[in-house]
Amino acid sequence: SGAAPPTSADPHYTASAHTSMASSAPAGSVHTVFSAECNPMFDWHSVALFHSHRTSGQPGGITRLLACDKEALASYRGLDIGPTFVHPNLRHWAGHNYAALNKPGSVKAWLESGEVPESVEYVLFIDADMLINRPLIPAEVGARRGTVVSAPYDYLVGTAQGLADLFNVSNQQMMARCGGMHLFHLDDLRRIAPLWLEYTQRVRVFACEQPKRFYEL
Repeated sequence: SGAAPPTSADPHYTASAHTSMASSAPAGSVHTVFSAECNPMFDWHSVALFHSHRTSGQPGGITRLLACDKEALASYRGLDIGPTFVHPNLRHWAGHNYAALNKPGSVKAWLESGEVPESVEYVLFIDADMLINRPLIPAEVGARRGTVVSAPYDYLVGTAQGLADLFNVSNQQMMARCGGMHLFHLDDLRRIAPLWLEYTQRVRVFACEQPKRFYEL
């Protein structure tokens, strides 16, 4: 249904390009983030994910990276769902309609905002429609500086069909079909985020300008 989750009538919020509500819990060495938009579907995802973060025992804080333009923000009633960082919605970048740009764009904006808690060493970036059912500890899953831990998404294409050749990717031996969640060392994520957004934009433009070639790859 289109019903929104229950929220307070007045979120006491001033719209701006980058604004956050600080988590009341002290940040640990792992901080969880997820990308969302300011609409009822993502609000329900957010309620569930915030709840699972709390009940799973996942250490550290959690922040929703909310893509929401000022016009939509003026009437949005879901800011008090949980700790939230607001950034401009990139869905319509350069005339496109591509919500996936918000995933790299949101974490890039968050990292550049100066609002990342000082104690954070690792960032767990999880899709909004997923749940956490047990703690994810970097040392237990092999995450470290230079090594990102993710989940296999074998249905994805583009890693072996020549797409990377079009963009002069030199380290193709490191490409993997993965998604859903990524556990980054913060230093790595600071290096990756700008490139993640750049290549997402470049691939999107190529797909729109040369759709036949894109879908043949």
